[in-house]
Amino acid sequence: MWRLAPMHRLCQREARPMREILKTTRREMANRTKRSILITGGGQRIGAALVRSCAREGWFVAVHCHASVKEAETLVGEIRAAGGAGKVVSADLSNPAAIPGLLLEARRNAPPLIALVNNASVFEYDAVGSLNAEGIDRHLAVNLRAPVLLSQAFNDTFGDGYKDDGCIINILDNKVFAVNPDYFSYTVSKFGLHGATLAMAMAMAPRLRVNAIAPGITLESGGQGEKSFRDGQRMSPIGRVCSADDIANALSFILSTPSLNGHVITVDGGQTLQRLPRDVAFLGGGG
Repeated sequence: MWRLAPMHRLCQREARPMREILKTTRREMANRTKRSILITGGGQRIGAALVRSCAREGWFVAVHCHASVKEAETLVGEIRAAGGAGKVVSADLSNPAAIPGLLLEARRNAPPLIALVNNASVFEYDAVGSLNAEGIDRHLAVNLRAPVLLSQAFNDTFGDGYKDDGCIINILDNKVFAVNPDYFSYTVSKFGLHGATLAMAMAMAPRLRVNAIAPGITLESGGQGEKSFRDGQRMSPIGRVCSADDIANALSFILSTPSLNGHVITVDGGQTLQRLPRDVAFLGGGG
């Protein structure tokens, strides 16, 4: 006659695989905290979502900000309270002279800097009829020149012998695949960053991988209004565009896929397929 083993022994046997899984997860997290990631414009909005996601995955996060120092400090405090690690680094990206100091500060008293996310962006409305030199320069300085110079400096100073491959991720906009005439200077700057992404993916390999994410409408901005934003969020074949968490998931995928280089992930529910004639802010119920 057979007998059942005591329940506590069965539970112990069943629990072993889970304990091994947890040990593996802890080892992975410990390894990741030996690496740093710099996220520009990380103090608020999409940048803050990217920071939180990377911190949850165990990265030491250097949170860049300029005007949003208070928000960035609050975010880093939140990360530390949850058991993560990070710090605030401040710089004016419209000033090319600030680039070297930003990298130095990001690396100071931190694990090796393995990844860079160029997220900071100027987003102001203009159109062909209202263009001016100052607006064009403002967009190009932060949205194109700064990411290129920061990526160049990151590549030039990337440490030899790192076990993990380095990675640069540029945050674009789905406008580069479905252009419309609104936000003219912003759109032109993102087209430039798209081209720079592809060129750098070739020029910086195999030392660094360079990829990009092109999101659609994600958060309400400017004087858009909630109804216009909600309408815009539904303008895609699947009835939704994207959330900040969707963009963070795309970032995680790029960081964890060593073979991915020179690629742009469009996160917009297929909105680019519709070739909308204007920015969604002007096609909804408000705006």
